[in-house]
Amino acid sequence: MSPEHPTFDVLKLYSLDQLDQREKVRLEGHLSTCSECRRRVSSLAGTTESTAVAQCRRLFLRAAAHHPETRLADSLRARVLTPTEESWKRLGLPVPNLPASQWTPNQRTAKESWDCQHIKLLHEWAEDLNLQYDWVISEAAAQLTIWRSMPGVKGAFTGILGYEPPLFYIEAWHFEDELERRYRKRMKAKFASALQAHVRDVKRLRSRLLADRGSQNSHYRWAVEYVCLKWKWSDIARENGTHVTWQAVSKAVRPILAKIGIPESTT
Repeated sequence: MSPEHPTFDVLKLYSLDQLDQREKVRLEGHLSTCSECRRRVSSLAGTTESTAVAQCRRLFLRAAAHHPETRLADSLRARVLTPTEESWKRLGLPVPNLPASQWTPNQRTAKESWDCQHIKLLHEWAEDLNLQYDWVISEAAAQLTIWRSMPGVKGAFTGILGYEPPLFYIEAWHFEDELERRYRKRMKAKFASALQAHVRDVKRLRSRLLADRGSQNSHYRWAVEYVCLKWKWSDIARENGTHVTWQAVSKAVRPILAKIGIPESTT
């Protein structure tokens, strides 16, 4: 793929899952190294509800990164980051932020080869962990970009997600028909109403999707054991002490799977 950024239309089609497979692979190769385009893709579908779901998914990945049996971040470094960094150097590719006009034809061709290898390794890594989902690939690609741009960062999947506010439209002021004081008062009231609605929606979604924070870490760890390790409910209960029943594990994990989009039937 060329180092140039894809157009808005291409990113919009990708966010709607309407690109053909070949173009999707090419674009994902670019997204794997371009945080700006990933941000643009996220903003195209960034609603309050999608942010709450994304936070649940981040909690799941964080639990998988800390779990001694999965070590998600360590495996991502070893299986994707290290070999692709070595490949980048071996192919003679320039620094990632070099302007497109300074890339040679050979470097452009080599970058396409690197993109294919990068996507292939990402999917193999996810598949081996039973995490072959687009959102996992996207989160992993974002984490790889952070590590490449800031080598000193040791953690993974720790970013804080923000709830994007709705667009607020300030109406035109027809000053010949409306006094300034009245116009200001009306716009302030409109903004206060929109802000109140946004805060209410965020709190409602968080209470529904991120409830029971006291046992949250344990529940997400159980979900990791069920999905990534393929443990049965009884295995998870046995590993977590005599006071945990398999029914309690099942009751806690099933809602998490529904929130993050992992069908129970495929685990």
